[in-house]
Amino acid sequence: MGRGKDAPVIARRTPLRRSSKPIARGKRPRARRPGKPRRGPANIPAEEWRNPAYLQFLREEGRCVACLAEDFREVLLSNFGQFSRKFSRAPRGVCDPMHGPPNGTSQKGPDSCAIPGCREHHEEQTRIGWPAFEEKYHFSRELEARAYFAAFTLLQGEL
Repeated sequence: MGRGKDAPVIARRTPLRRSSKPIARGKRPRARRPGKPRRGPANIPAEEWRNPAYLQFLREEGRCVACLAEDFREVLLSNFGQFSRKFSRAPRGVCDPMHGPPNGTSQKGPDSCAIPGCREHHEEQTRIGWPAFEEKYHFSRELEARAYFAAFTLLQGEL
């Protein structure tokens, strides 16, 4: 079975159809949106959407909310007895801000909805998601974020 001039040709039973559409050679570039690019939703002020000073406040002053919840639970289970490790799991100033629910695919929520967390709990929250994380540690992310952002705005007003 050679491939050449002497090879047998198999006849098609139905002829090939020619396409009526021309082959697309390239697409025209999309027109750019007029104006500035969007930076967050319109109903949240810009200082709450991205606020580096607030994130720095959380890193310096915050304590991991999940570590605090674990410490509090341990105190309750020990019948308010001797609790020698006061805030040992949640030291001040060793925080990694955890942003709230994402605004869309591959995005994070506004800085004003961030709460302090240690690296271990931040990775756990990313793995299991906000609803399961809040249920596991018995706290409300939204209420914690409001409290921390209110404390930050009060301290900013005093400076």
